[in-house]
Amino acid sequence: MILIQEIDVHSSRSNRVNELDYLAKHLSDFSDTFAVNYKVPWVPVPLTHRMGAVRCGLATFSKFNL
Repeated sequence: MILIQEIDVHSSRSNRVNELDYLAKHLSDFSDTFAVNYKVPWVPVPLTHRMGAVRCGLATFSKFNL
């Protein structure tokens, strides 16, 4: 079982890479679930390199059917 926090699905901080899809493709023999826990259109901090849009959450990958 693999538990991941702060996995980005549509975020500026990860250059809009869908990390959930990426991991699901590479862990094809695992079943997965995802729950959004942070979704904001724009994060203005840190001041020198603003985070921008963030949509992230928690992912669970398991060899057992979820």
